[in-house]
Amino acid sequence: MSTTTSRQNLRHHLRVPAACPAVLRLETPAKVQIRNISRAGVMVSCERELADLLSADQKTMIRHEPTTLEIEFDLRELARGSTFVPPDSAEAAFRIAAVVAHTCRQSRDEYHVGLSYLRLTTEQQDLLDEFIEAKKGRRP
Repeated sequence: MSTTTSRQNLRHHLRVPAACPAVLRLETPAKVQIRNISRAGVMVSCERELADLLSADQKTMIRHEPTTLEIEFDLRELARGSTFVPPDSAEAAFRIAAVVAHTCRQSRDEYHVGLSYLRLTTEQQDLLDEFIEAKKGRRP
């Protein structure tokens, strides 16, 4: 099955503003800042060098299979200042496989990178749904 026929329109998922540090697991881990999150993916902010690296991976895909990476963040950090109270356990530490959906230049030194999750556990999906529901209509 090709990725184009199996891919759903991810814009159907509500995105909520979010702000917390995250790490992209590449050959060398890269620190980024989460800007918004949905049940389908996450948007992060990074510097040009990282955006160029991720864009280059997209342009040189072999057989149109995107390079996967992992993003790590802590839902407890993400939930600071919101009404959502995540579990105080290892469940709040997310490590999710994802692919780069797009990159977009925001300013001279800032780029936004959209990541689409490849798979979430049921527990991760439930926690994200609860977080998004609590954040609806609120600013970070």
